[in-house]
Amino acid sequence: MDPTQVGVGALRPRLSHVLKDQILIQLPNVLEDVEAGISDCKSRLRRLGASRGTLMEQRQYILRVSHDFSGLIKAAIGGMYGDPFFGAAMTEEGYQKRLRAVVQNTLIDFAEQMQKEGHAKEIVETASKDHPRQISRSQYADAVNVVMERSRGCELPGTYNPLIVGELFSEQCKPWKNLVDGATHRILSAASYSVHSVLEYAADESTAEGLLQEIIGPGLDQLKQDLKEKIEEILEPHQSNHPITYNDANPESAIFLQWTR
Repeated sequence: MDPTQVGVGALRPRLSHVLKDQILIQLPNVLEDVEAGISDCKSRLRRLGASRGTLMEQRQYILRVSHDFSGLIKAAIGGMYGDPFFGAAMTEEGYQKRLRAVVQNTLIDFAEQMQKEGHAKEIVETASKDHPRQISRSQYADAVNVVMERSRGCELPGTYNPLIVGELFSEQCKPWKNLVDGATHRILSAASYSVHSVLEYAADESTAEGLLQEIIGPGLDQLKQDLKEKIEEILEPHQSNHPITYNDANPESAIFLQWTR
């Protein structure tokens, strides 16, 4: 062996170089961890705010939290994402904080889904076995004839019970409920995420938890209940009432419908 590589005297500088190279490799990661720790400490100190030893200082702190919370929620709803809280749009966290963007994209997806899947049966000239929701026009006409025969009422011979129009329409719009529920769940989840994120950003942990349990949480629950009732109110006429069209030019392609009980 080369004499320069033998003995403790030769080992010491070699180990020193290896250690130096290892430190240089790991140093960027160490610096990132240190910077992340500093940023986290600054964020926690900012949320803690000034000393709150007196009642007046506590009120001032709550006032500051309220101001920050309201401002960021309004920005998230209004699509004004200039505050550092929103971060980068390219990150998943940054995107989820952009409430208006999430809701807009959810509604766009919902509209496309309703267009494609909003009918129980897709009436086509020739049905495909690969699409179970498809039914040929002739098959659908036969099914309608069966419904007409089994729904005879006081109508004159050669006419049909007009109530079957509502029955057929209700059958076709059965997917609406599940599609609406899915979109509603996504929107409510987005709103809840934004509220929690803003609250955690604006207040310390104990204050955020207290505000969420005593004020914000019950408010969100009431909004969810109001939304559920409004959705049921909108869907109910399409599922149980009778449709009437006032477009006498082409009843089959009528756009305006009057629903009566």
